[in-house]
Amino acid sequence: MKDDKESTNEQADESKARLRWGRILAVSLLASGGSAGVYYHLDEEHKQKMKLVQQRHVDFDLRLWKRELEANFEAKNVVAVDSQLADSTMMLVSEDELADWQNQLAQLKEEIRLTQLAGLVEQAELAIEKRKFDQARELVAEAGDFAQDGELDVVIAMIEQSQLEYNFNNLLAGADRYAESGQLESAIDELDKANELIPDVDGVAVKRQLWQFQLQIVEQRREKSRELYEKATAMDEGIYSEKLLELLELAVEQDPKHLAAVELLKKASDYPKIFRVPAEVKTITLALDQAKDGDEIHLAEGIYKESLWVKNGVKIVGAGMDKTVIEYSGLYGSVMTISSQQEVQLTGLILRHNDREPDTVDQYSVLVVGGGRLSASKVKAFDSAGHGVLVCRGGEVRMSQCEMTNNLWNGVSCEDAGSQLVVDRCKVRSNQRHGVEIWNGGAGEVQLSYIEENRLAGVLAMDAPRAKIYRNTVAENGDVGVMVSAVVDCQLDLNAVNKNGLTGIVVAGAATRIKCDKNRANQNGELGIWFQPGVRVRSFSGNNAQGNALGQVRAPMSRAKKPAAADRRDDLRERPKAIPVEE
Repeated sequence: MKDDKESTNEQADESKARLRWGRILAVSLLASGGSAGVYYHLDEEHKQKMKLVQQRHVDFDLRLWKRELEANFEAKNVVAVDSQLADSTMMLVSEDELADWQNQLAQLKEEIRLTQLAGLVEQAELAIEKRKFDQARELVAEAGDFAQDGELDVVIAMIEQSQLEYNFNNLLAGADRYAESGQLESAIDELDKANELIPDVDGVAVKRQLWQFQLQIVEQRREKSRELYEKATAMDEGIYSEKLLELLELAVEQDPKHLAAVELLKKASDYPKIFRVPAEVKTITLALDQAKDGDEIHLAEGIYKESLWVKNGVKIVGAGMDKTVIEYSGLYGSVMTISSQQEVQLTGLILRHNDREPDTVDQYSVLVVGGGRLSASKVKAFDSAGHGVLVCRGGEVRMSQCEMTNNLWNGVSCEDAGSQLVVDRCKVRSNQRHGVEIWNGGAGEVQLSYIEENRLAGVLAMDAPRAKIYRNTVAENGDVGVMVSAVVDCQLDLNAVNKNGLTGIVVAGAATRIKCDKNRANQNGELGIWFQPGVRVRSFSGNNAQGNALGQVRAPMSRAKKPAAADRRDDLRERPKAIPVEE
């Protein structure tokens, strides 16, 4: 009996347990909604379901199944509330038990929501600290999907206020940078923008007032700078002036950002400086020591007894061809030697030796250009112990409207490979050797000039790569008028070669290639024009020869009274000294 009673009690307890756990399982299934199309029978496999429910109780107590439970609640609508399963479940659960479960699960869901919300808010606050305001707004927007009214108001206000302060501080910092660089207008504009963001901040109004006062001073200095600049431009003549530089320096001092004044100051500083001799500088030599490329040396009327060495590209301006004289003893050196690679300019001068001896060993020239460059106009070079002008060692010279007279050697001599000479509208007269000599590798042009009364040839071009003799008057020279020998490229056109002691025009040498057109050779002591055998003629036309003593145009000459000028170079044994040694 006792065993039967115990067996009956065990069956009753098991039946109650089945009913109780069935109710619990039903509540859980109702809360989670189950999966669509899945139906559970409460009377099958109750042990496994009881075990599952027990495990869920443990998980719930330990708060380890929050996310699973929330997921079940999210899917609760899968099972229709009025379905047969729901109705069957509700019959097994009391209202109190159902309410208790729903409250606990609602609290858990709220706890999860608040946890997620707190995480997003914390991330937003970190973004604010890093000045990533757009990122903070994105995080707040994400939190807004499950936040309740008013929960995000504080963080939203924090974002707006932080960005406002950030922008305000940036404007203040920008204003300070503008002020430090002198851009006061921009600095004041930045302050005004900052004041619009956050009005009446301590110190902003004071700083603006200070900068406004400084700006007024700057405007006054700018106006003064403009006035000085206008005065400077009015007196600017493109030459160096201390007064001009002083005005421009003051203008830049008043307004360092006055770009026109800065540019003109830089330009005016490089203007050629004028050294006035003797008013400002006692001697030409002292002026040359101070002068740089592009500077000018202006010489007053008078006689200057100096021997000059010009090493810079300066311009030397005299008071006139008959008013300013530079002279030196022909026994001791040249009057002027030029070696500057920058062009030297001479104008309005007389260069001469004040004493000379015809038979001295060192026969210095008045003007020597050795490896340098010279452009001379309205310059007289005369009374030289050697040449009037000597171009050598690759020098380059252009003589325009100049006179080379009464020199013991040639009026002008161009020699050595690379040397170049242009004689334009000049007078070359009464020299003891040739008027113009181009030889030994030098090249030259003689045009529109008078070559007269020289003791030997008027123009001699020999052993030269190039010579152009064009539209000159070559007359009354003691030897030939024009002598060309071994000139690779020669042009001889439109010259009047008259009344010379020997032949008017002589062309010799197998190396010579010549163009000879429209020349007049009249009344010369031998032939008018003589081309020796072997000359290569490019052109020969329009030439006229009349009244010459031994014939007009002939090749070779048969009745010459004297040897040809090409064979009369007995003067080559001694040459004038080219360039004196600098002490």
